[in-house]
Amino acid sequence: MCGRLAQYRDAERYFELLRPNPAAPFAQTSFAHAPVYNVSPGTDPMIIRAGGDGPEPATAHWGYRGRAPRMYVNARVEKAATSGYWKPLWERGRILVPADGWFEWTGNKPNGQPHSIHRTDDGPLLGAAILGSDGFALVTRSADAGLLDVHDRRPIALTAEGALEWLSPATSSEDALLVTATQALGETEFAWHAVTRAMGNVKYQAADAVAPIGDAAPGTAD
Repeated sequence: MCGRLAQYRDAERYFELLRPNPAAPFAQTSFAHAPVYNVSPGTDPMIIRAGGDGPEPATAHWGYRGRAPRMYVNARVEKAATSGYWKPLWERGRILVPADGWFEWTGNKPNGQPHSIHRTDDGPLLGAAILGSDGFALVTRSADAGLLDVHDRRPIALTAEGALEWLSPATSSEDALLVTATQALGETEFAWHAVTRAMGNVKYQAADAVAPIGDAAPGTAD
């Protein structure tokens, strides 16, 4: 599962991962992206979609309802490519959600401890997602290794090559499913640490929402 994200870098930093020449200028100079340290469902974060001249930035609502009685913020990869509900989005609505990490909670509500999960090198992430008429859902998979200590599911973060293939309209549904299996970052590429409980409030947007707290050593999946 993933119910919160961090998305605080400049849009150009996310796009550097998708350019063959990282030194090339960012074409979408008019796209304004304000740092958000605590992105919640129901908001409209930055996404990356396939455009006529390559990947382009946009915003979209986090949460998809379609014909369902409730809103879904995540889609399980085990069903998303084939179920009647998700398949049209999988075939025609594949997007990326750039992020600097995501949050999960351990312990029992309402006193659970939030953790920030991020790349071990602190680089940005490109999350696989699917977009429908009224919003998007992140694509998730089962967690393994040390990430199970935090939660049993996690978003699928793709390599740069996998992200471009995922976005491409020429990629078939079957090949897109293969991308999620073979071009996803592995658990050993992530680390995590406890963060302030204040970020449990969706209105909390201070930079320390992602900062480590306490004396506990950060977790890794080594």
